[in-house]
Amino acid sequence: SGVARQSVAWVAIWVGESVRVTCTGAGVGPVCCVTASIRKPLPASATGSGSGSTEGSCGKARTSSESTVRLGLCMIRELSVAHGEALLRQREAQPFSAMADFQRRAGLNRDELRALARAGALQGLATHRREALWQVQEPVEEDLFSMAAARDVKPEASAGCPLAPMTNEERLEADFSTTRVTVGPHPMQFLRTQLPNAWTAAELRQASHDSYLETAGMVICRQRPGTAKGFVFLSLEDESGISNIIVSPGLYERHRLLIAAEAFLRIEGVVQQNEGVTHLRAQGIRALPSTLPATASHDFH
Repeated sequence: SGVARQSVAWVAIWVGESVRVTCTGAGVGPVCCVTASIRKPLPASATGSGSGSTEGSCGKARTSSESTVRLGLCMIRELSVAHGEALLRQREAQPFSAMADFQRRAGLNRDELRALARAGALQGLATHRREALWQVQEPVEEDLFSMAAARDVKPEASAGCPLAPMTNEERLEADFSTTRVTVGPHPMQFLRTQLPNAWTAAELRQASHDSYLETAGMVICRQRPGTAKGFVFLSLEDESGISNIIVSPGLYERHRLLIAAEAFLRIEGVVQQNEGVTHLRAQGIRALPSTLPATASHDFH
């Protein structure tokens, strides 16, 4: 995506020098920003489901069509590389037919099984994430009759599972805690109704130079380069992309704690269009109250 390819930008600021600002992108910022420009990101899958998906030696995220990426098993933080590779070898030898078959042959520990369940990577073996969490807690029978029966079980709602499916907010928290990426709605989509006058990142890029407007987003990067004479640069992510914010030294000092601590911000200011790069020169900063989880930001590098 365009976001992933961009690694640096040169920002001309009003102190008579150019400051090199590292932008979010592949290997730099939170990986959740990569999914912002992908129309149909798909979760990691222990069963390899998904038309046209391809995987590397340890299941890294790969493009399966022009607009679709399936996350790989290596994205799941609790899953070791060795166990991920062993899982793929077992699947290549014979597809997993049921949860018990998967538990028996994958050789994962309990924490790894729970992580895959929370990440939605066991959807092909259970009807929803909480059912997968319920099933991976159950002991696996090792006798031949149970093993044969497990191979014939089809994924369907478990009669013994009393747990309801996760809500959208719960899935969001599970995504960020397991893969740092959400393949569902971006957090800002839940907050958009509170922001009738806020421009999205995509709309901001079309705004007129020197126009005054408001934007909002999840803070994914805070930077204060030593050569910038006190200027601070923020990257806000929303469901449409990333907005670049320039904060003057005086404004930063007035809102230092707010900028450093709040996961979501509302910022108003003047649009700066310069050689195809859009920034908002902040003049007002407010918190955007939310109980939603947010990805970890990359700060002051």
